[in-house]
Amino acid sequence: NIVLTNHKVVQGPEIADHAFAMLLALSRDLPTFWAQKAQEKLQARPYRGIELNGRTAVVIGVGGIGMQIATRAWAFGMTVIGVDPEDKPFSPMVKKFVKPDQLDMVLPEADVVFISAPHTPLSHKMMGAKEFDLMKKGSYFIAVSRGGIYDMNGLVKALDEKKLSGAG
Repeated sequence: NIVLTNHKVVQGPEIADHAFAMLLALSRDLPTFWAQKAQEKLQARPYRGIELNGRTAVVIGVGGIGMQIATRAWAFGMTVIGVDPEDKPFSPMVKKFVKPDQLDMVLPEADVVFISAPHTPLSHKMMGAKEFDLMKKGSYFIAVSRGGIYDMNGLVKALDEKKLSGAG
């Protein structure tokens, strides 16, 4: 009679904060800033930062962690689209919800895709080369789930072809 559980609700805020830290580091090109700072080569404006307000975030897996990510994206002024196999109650933070079989319809809208879904037979490699190709050039991919939900070869190909600006 042992009950097993996870900490998605307890750790949701800190994982969502981490997801946004990765997005902010990538969208503000902080790795370039840090590298130039270490070499004392600071320039007035060498960074390609983007404003998140008005951009679109697709959150795959809108459970305890995904809703925390959606809330942060909404607070930054982003339009949020949730992807989840379960029907979700109304949320003012999420503009619309779609089922996983509709993922291909919303990926072209995404400036950033967050994955916070559990790895299940239904979610296995749901993000592959085809899905990465549907994303906008220069978009971001942030995964805070276990591996297996996205195809690593497809991700590497998208990064090599400069389709994605970065992945975390």
